[in-house]
Amino acid sequence: MIKKDSAEYYLILANHWSYTGIGWQLGLESCRASVEDSLNIADQWPHVKVCINPDARAYAALRKYFPETIIRLKKYLAEKKTEIIGGTYGQPMGRRSDAGRRSG
Repeated sequence: MIKKDSAEYYLILANHWSYTGIGWQLGLESCRASVEDSLNIADQWPHVKVCINPDARAYAALRKYFPETIIRLKKYLAEKKTEIIGGTYGQPMGRRSDAGRRSG
């Protein structure tokens, strides 16, 4: 059996959340809960590398509506307890009004 504080193995947890995906269905509260859950795992299992991957729009919304989560996230980033992966504006919001139309 491997001890919890053993360096004989590595475990990385990556948490993805997108505003246009699950966030569209469940709302921003689900993003806050997702980030907080990841940070809680970093506390419970310090040897586990926790990576968080919301889209950039989610970070902006968290900063506005859940600033305490962003404060905690910044602290964990500074302490290298977590890492951000992705986090781009790569997922478009809304729909283009000309999608599916013929040109001309």
